[in-house]
Amino acid sequence: MPSPVLPQCRCFEMDQYSSFHLTNLYYPFANLDDWEMANFLLQSKLSMAKIDEYLSLKMVHPSQQFCPCHALIVFCYLTASQPRNCETELNYLQLGHAGITGLSIHPTPRRFQPFYHMIYTLFRVFTPAERVVREFSEWMSRDIAWQMQSNLPAGAMLCSIVLSSDKTHITNMCGGKVVHPLLISLANIKMAMQNKASSHAFLLTALIPVIEFIHPMPRMHSVLEAHLFHQCLDIILQPLKIAVQVGRMMSDPVGGLHHCFTPLAAYIVNTPEACMLVCVHGKTSPVTMASHKHFEPLHHWYQKFWDHNVQWCKNALGAQELNFCYSVLHPIVSMRHFNHGIMTLKQVTGQAQRDMQHYMIAVIGGAASQDVVIAVHAPMDSQYLAQAPRITSIMQENISTALLEFHNHKDAITSEGFVAPSISELGVPVQWSADTTEHAHIEVVKEPASTTNNQNYDAQICHYLDRVERCQLFETAIRLCTLNGTNDACDHNVLDSPVEDSGSRADETTMEDDEEDAAAVLNDIWSPRRPVPNFFTIAEQLQTALPSSVPHPTRTFTSGATALHVNYMPAIKSISIDKWCSPPDAHLPFRDLQIWYKVHLQQKSYHDSGSLGPMFTINAHPPDHTWEYGRHDAAILQVDTHHEWPSSGLVGHAVVDVHLIMCPISLKGISLVWSDCFLVYVQWFDIVPQWQASMDRTTGLHVLNQAMCASGEFLGDIFPLDQIKSYAHLVPCFGETADI
Repeated sequence: MPSPVLPQCRCFEMDQYSSFHLTNLYYPFANLDDWEMANFLLQSKLSMAKIDEYLSLKMVHPSQQFCPCHALIVFCYLTASQPRNCETELNYLQLGHAGITGLSIHPTPRRFQPFYHMIYTLFRVFTPAERVVREFSEWMSRDIAWQMQSNLPAGAMLCSIVLSSDKTHITNMCGGKVVHPLLISLANIKMAMQNKASSHAFLLTALIPVIEFIHPMPRMHSVLEAHLFHQCLDIILQPLKIAVQVGRMMSDPVGGLHHCFTPLAAYIVNTPEACMLVCVHGKTSPVTMASHKHFEPLHHWYQKFWDHNVQWCKNALGAQELNFCYSVLHPIVSMRHFNHGIMTLKQVTGQAQRDMQHYMIAVIGGAASQDVVIAVHAPMDSQYLAQAPRITSIMQENISTALLEFHNHKDAITSEGFVAPSISELGVPVQWSADTTEHAHIEVVKEPASTTNNQNYDAQICHYLDRVERCQLFETAIRLCTLNGTNDACDHNVLDSPVEDSGSRADETTMEDDEEDAAAVLNDIWSPRRPVPNFFTIAEQLQTALPSSVPHPTRTFTSGATALHVNYMPAIKSISIDKWCSPPDAHLPFRDLQIWYKVHLQQKSYHDSGSLGPMFTINAHPPDHTWEYGRHDAAILQVDTHHEWPSSGLVGHAVVDVHLIMCPISLKGISLVWSDCFLVYVQWFDIVPQWQASMDRTTGLHVLNQAMCASGEFLGDIFPLDQIKSYAHLVPCFGETADI
């Protein structure tokens, strides 16, 4: 199959200004320097007056008259012949198909990356070979997708639509402009790519107005607002309604035509928006026939946790007690520490609520009643399982069991089986997260609105998005044409060569290399400037590097599903072991140590081994003026190689307190086995049995106690650092009231 990069270059070559591009690739700009300057200014948030003021500086144009801002905008519209957004006002009837085409088959700059992450073929996944346990992940693996495809004509392509809307304030100070941004995407885009904000997988389709009505009956205002919203949706989505009935021919990047149908796969909204869409009252469920009298809606799970679970815990412990318990928790790097508790927070983000959930059960375990703890614990279990990117039929049963346990102890939330049965039809709920669409509102609405003069927002937002799209399109085109120019000779040789089997293999290899080069160019253009470090990739590169080019032991290494990284330079380059720990009668083949105060740890996602988890830091800092008692973090240590974390749980593992990270320095002429690896000194924790079980049945947590020697000292030992598999959260057993 020809590379999708070539049509992008061909379109650039067939542009009406292509004759100028033969002599100047950057036309209508003089050269690369002028284009880079214009690209920066046009995508900046500077006003036209500020851009003119900058361009008038003699340092910018020392020997020629400056080009005003409006001329830059004219040049911008000369760089591409087909605009991606409307010019002066929203053209609803054409934008629907244009957006779908851009998302699905045209590798435009902002959508080029998702193009490589599209799924058009239905599939089913079973974990064992006996095909007993089914796994649900991507949209195309779900039952409803199979049902939709079965109703389409033979050879038709399913391009399922994802919509999202949420009332958004464009401005707060200048008139309080409020709109409903309608975003559109495709369910065919892989979930990992669609949920990544930097992929730009959601397009702005329309800005639906929010009008202040003057009807004499105030209760009619909300009715009229909902009626206007539905009327706008009916106009905007009319082309897609036609396409889902009769289909529409769309071309792929190599010119092939496909008969595409556009059914609605999902509509991502919050609870108030959902109620307006289905025309029900705000206290009525938008998905069932229940009202607020016997149903409390499970809206966004993290928001539900703050609105309900936290309030239950506050009633059980009291606000002061709950705040104190959170304030004395051990701080962990990469997680929020609530110095003043949680009930004093003014604005609670989703990240803050996630961090609260890590500790809530342990905090209330000793103070709240058993029914309250289970009522808080059970829905959190079901929500955690339901957020997995892949859900098997066994996990689906576990979700139902957790909800049933919650229903048996607290019947004020939901009835049995609200979430679990819908997984086989609609798939994993995490794909329809509103976090991505809320971030898209900032990118396609709020940031463009900040560049306007606070008048006629709709047209100026569209102009801004159009300019940014054109700049990105032009930047991508010239990069790809530059890359394509280096491969033209190879392409001509391939076309002129006779057809042979060996030659065809070489052609395929060359094409794959071209696609990899093009992907590398686009990643360099559009990838985030501060990517999350991948310790697994770094460790793999260090293993294949020349021995003389990397330090020994290597500072980044892997152990199973865990990658560890220590700083290149130790915190203490050399210290006598006698000064550090003073062993009275130990005879060691080394006398000096290198000391590190922390190790960074990264794990692969439990539910998806192909995804990386967040990076955490395990500290082993000695006492000093900042940390009077030192700073030591807990970790999970592997003690039996037959059991792997995290699949085996704590079986074959122990919870330890990390006190020292070190590497022995070999004496001259002596080669030590331990000099090529890092060591860690830890102190043990014992698991306290709970009613003939290893964990507390109410909270589902292990109860630990620090291990002691017969002499009354803490029990410790030295292990290789790569036996540390994970960080560990330790929360004090507060009891009914915390000791103050």
